[in-house]
Amino acid sequence: MHIFLDMDGVLCDFVSAALKAHNREDLSSEEFDLCHSLEMSLGEFWRVVDQTPNFWLSIKPYSWFHELVDFIDGKSEFFILTAPSLDASSYEGKRKWVSKYFGRRFNRLILTKYKWLLARPDTLLIDDSERNCEMFEQHGGHKILFPQPWNTNRVYVDDRLKFVKNELRAFISGVYNSRKEPSS
Repeated sequence: MHIFLDMDGVLCDFVSAALKAHNREDLSSEEFDLCHSLEMSLGEFWRVVDQTPNFWLSIKPYSWFHELVDFIDGKSEFFILTAPSLDASSYEGKRKWVSKYFGRRFNRLILTKYKWLLARPDTLLIDDSERNCEMFEQHGGHKILFPQPWNTNRVYVDDRLKFVKNELRAFISGVYNSRKEPSS
């Protein structure tokens, strides 16, 4: 069993960092459609992010970062699965962020926009993107939609970790129970 843990929106606060890069900290960090909030195109949005020095290293981990990682690490081998922007600085920046918070020897980082390519019956994606979760599930994997104000699990934002832990326990129990069932 492998768990794929999204970086931006699950482990770290990309939205607040992006608003800061655009000098718009007055806007709510509970919005995910930043282009709409900032009234700019996707290209304009990413141009500012990609040209902001040390943008990726400036992103703060969420307050639940350590508790979530410790809980998952005790259950299964996990990988950080994150989508980079089209700019090379994103690849390098995300790698540096992971090194900063997981240590230089951590080598379980996968950079791809196509997370669904890793879906199998014994894999789980924890992501704040409904689309990523749906695609992963459609391709045979399992998913936990991480509660954030911008997705349908927003009703659980007051106790995200309790929700994720319960869902993770159910997944692990289901995977191990299915392995114990006798084959016909």
